[in-house]
Amino acid sequence: MQYKYIARTADGKENQGVVEAASLDLAVSSLQRKNLIIISVNPIGKESANFLKFFSGLEIFSNIKTQDVVLFSRELATLFEAKVPIVNSLNIIVS
Repeated sequence: MQYKYIARTADGKENQGVVEAASLDLAVSSLQRKNLIIISVNPIGKESANFLKFFSGLEIFSNIKTQDVVLFSRELATLFEAKVPIVNSLNIIVS
């Protein structure tokens, strides 16, 4: 599957493109290995429309700030790269 991304290099230059990966997590990992600061990664195609349509209708996510989601995602990704199990990772982030 292909994912469209927007990212910044270490010197702040914006970088846009498409990355091929089996999942969103693998796409993000691939971009992080290139030392890019990810701004957004979105699937290209029909699946993305269905995915976004499903989650946009859920009010449970309406009170969560984008900045909080970004911080949570970065912390979780760092712990995953350190091979910390998911339950332990979530407990670390919560505390």
